Amino acid sequence: MSTEELRFAMDFDTPVRPPVFDVRIDGGRRDVTVVSASGELDLAADPLLGATLVQAETLGLPVLVDMTQVTFCASSTLSQLAATATRSARAGRPLVVASAEYAVIRPWVLLGLDGSLTVVTDVATALQRLGLPECFNCLDGHA
Repeated sequence: MSTEELRFAMDFDTPVRPPVFDVRIDGGRRDVTVVSASGELDLAADPLLGATLVQAETLGLPVLVDMTQVTFCASSTLSQLAATATRSARAGRPLVVASAEYAVIRPWVLLGLDGSLTVVTDVATALQRLGLPECFNCLDGHA
């Protein structure tokens, strides 16, 4: 089989898998809205991410976006986060992103968003940055 035949065969024989991602609001705290995201946040995830971020904003609390389980992050995802952070700051509510993943940090830096988004390495540090206790599963917002 020639190289061209192999490429052609690969194009048609490789199954297309659906995007693998999850974005949701975790309801375990009353002092911060936690948006948890995981998997591949590409264009397919943008509508869900956008709707979830808008919902998080309407709750009137600081927002923590947990992206510690994100394996791919499109520039459009980061643009949505930056826009949400700007709106939140105008409303007097901070937004902090938790992620040490290269897939999140690298495009964030390349796009020059380090001035518009606060990104820290983990959820505990994000909670500290927001001035909140680290007890992640507190139902009443206290340690």
